[in-house]
Amino acid sequence: MGTEGVLGLNKSIISIGTVTHATKAKKILAEIGITTKLIKNNSEIGGGCVYGIEFDYRERFRILKILKDNNIPTV
Repeated sequence: MGTEGVLGLNKSIISIGTVTHATKAKKILAEIGITTKLIKNNSEIGGGCVYGIEFDYRERFRILKILKDNNIPTV
């Protein structure tokens, strides 16, 4: 479904791809009270950048559903 990485006990990242989609995801999630942080990762495969959101790990399933429902692709 997408790349999800665990940063620590309560933080996780979902890679989204473009800055446009990552910004849209952050805005939609903020509107329903989910705090996220926009992040930029350098892509090791093919060059370029991959954007994503950092969030509370306990919200991961809810966030993945919201992204899917809003047609925001994950990488």
